[in-house]
Amino acid sequence: MSHAKKSGLSGFQLSGLNKAIVGTLGLSIAGLYLAAGLDALNGGKHAADSNQGTAQAASTDPASPQLIYANLPRYSLFGDADDDLAAQAKALSGPIKVASAADLDNKFSAAGFTLSDVRDGGDVPRVLLVNLPKDLSSLRSVKAKKSLFIRSMLPLVLQANEKVREDRLRLLKLMVRDGQPGEANRKWLLELADNYGVDITDLKKGGDLRKVMTDLKIRVDIVPPSLALAQGAEESGWGTSRFAIKGNAVFGQWTYKKGKGIVPDKRNEGAKHEVRAFDELRGSIDAYVFNLNTHRAYKKFRARRAALRKSGQDVTGAELIKTLDRYSERGAAYIGTIRTIMRVNGMGAFDRSRLRVALGSDT
Repeated sequence: MSHAKKSGLSGFQLSGLNKAIVGTLGLSIAGLYLAAGLDALNGGKHAADSNQGTAQAASTDPASPQLIYANLPRYSLFGDADDDLAAQAKALSGPIKVASAADLDNKFSAAGFTLSDVRDGGDVPRVLLVNLPKDLSSLRSVKAKKSLFIRSMLPLVLQANEKVREDRLRLLKLMVRDGQPGEANRKWLLELADNYGVDITDLKKGGDLRKVMTDLKIRVDIVPPSLALAQGAEESGWGTSRFAIKGNAVFGQWTYKKGKGIVPDKRNEGAKHEVRAFDELRGSIDAYVFNLNTHRAYKKFRARRAALRKSGQDVTGAELIKTLDRYSERGAAYIGTIRTIMRVNGMGAFDRSRLRVALGSDT
């Protein structure tokens, strides 16, 4: 959301020094865009020449020229917009703990963070919310409750995707290079493969990295925000469940490590699972994204996402929810519920949302 004021430049005269400054700034900014454009074009050329092909570098892929342009820093010659953004950023700076729903709503308002603005293309502030308010369930307005939940979760989902996207971009760049990666990149790939559960047995014997990189490309990718929001809403009762409030557990993930979670009230006799607890909300979201990207139960999810990439289509929650019949014991009924939540609450728009560029950031 921009609050830039009109500069009133009609009839405005620049001194020789000011002209030089403005000219230099203009050339610098133009250079940034040109460099980004050349990088995008070079990436496209290499992709076309590779055996893999990267038609999957679609609108949501980090290698997309559109995203490279979208993520360039924003500059203001006259400072008004930057001053407003600085004030908004300060309102939500650092990890935030909230005592009440009213406190959280006030912080969002001070930062100018509204869902209508995000749906209209406005940036999402980099909120690092530690916990959901304990009194969220006491809100009489269902609309207000849903809005607070979405605004709490969306920045964290986007930040989780941002971390995955950085790894994916590095991976894609390595895949279009000729020859084998250098020692540093090879070590990074081995660590990434081990983390994502990709078999590296052959690599330890000096095997080719190409197959490992191909397998990683299927796993190292984002989860559409609409899907994460809808599943989180369903699993946590829009952030009001005991697991969400006491353990920041938004997605109901299980653990069999005693004492690492919260025991369900209606756990079957003899069952040993607990609902995994987290110190902060982002831990729950990071674990959810990692789970979809690695667990064998969600192989269809990853395969469909890769197919969308290859065909140049958008990776959306509406498309990928079709593959999550094993996420819940309810199967097809669960898929129908998530679809309804996404549709009724207009969550599809959030698949196009992006994080606000940090002031002073070069990326």
